[in-house]
Amino acid sequence: MDTDIRTARLELETDASGKTYISYDDSFEDTDVPELRVLIARRQDKAPKESAEPGDADGSSDAREFRVFYQKAMAYDDLGEYMSKHGCASCAFTTVLRAFSDKRGGIRPDDIVKKIEPTYFKRAEWLFNYKRPMLLQMPVTLCGISKILRAEGIANRYIKSFEDEAAVKDITQHLLSGRPVMVETSRKRREGGRIVARNDKKYAGTNHTQVLLGVTREGKVVYADSAGRPWAGSRQRLKETELSDMINYMFPQQAVSNANYYIGRKRTGGYILIDEDI
Repeated sequence: MDTDIRTARLELETDASGKTYISYDDSFEDTDVPELRVLIARRQDKAPKESAEPGDADGSSDAREFRVFYQKAMAYDDLGEYMSKHGCASCAFTTVLRAFSDKRGGIRPDDIVKKIEPTYFKRAEWLFNYKRPMLLQMPVTLCGISKILRAEGIANRYIKSFEDEAAVKDITQHLLSGRPVMVETSRKRREGGRIVARNDKKYAGTNHTQVLLGVTREGKVVYADSAGRPWAGSRQRLKETELSDMINYMFPQQAVSNANYYIGRKRTGGYILIDEDI
């Protein structure tokens, strides 16, 4: 265990109707750190501290770990500028891959670029993206992430296009089953199909990938975020919001595309239901 990494503990509890809600202790209140270890345990499965196995003194052996990285604060060597400008997708992808893969427990966001992407994408495509000037280098898309997750044995369903009301219901139901969702938001705010604010930036500087972890009993989504937002105060790597608000910043894919790297707003977007078969 990384003893120098801050830990936040959350719990999943399923009620009589079968809905699974997420809750948290006081460690959630201050998550403005470069790297956060998020442990999510089902309440009925939570191991008492006195019964913890050797080497797991915090009693978290039954918890799923989501590692959340701040894309601008880490030492990424030669990828530091890329991660600062374009690293949200790599950070979010790392959060999910580490949580659901038995063989990827030690990867970091820069490993996504250096090791994971060139393993699954055509080398020419990978080289073309990362040999361009920095501003033109693009992050992996949700479509690309979905492909790699499946290749890694992690079931998921990528929803390219959606209507807002149906998407809110779909995402909420998935979260209430105790499973996460990856989403992409824009700096633009919509009302239905009409853009009403082009530079709102509540959830994204331009476009931004995040991981929704669960729904509280109060109806808010708790999500992992690699970026800082002034409105969130000391809650940075973990934030809360209303999905009915966030959906106004999400966007459906408007053109048929299976692009692995971001090539324009019309050819990316949507969301990924993690741990779900197609």
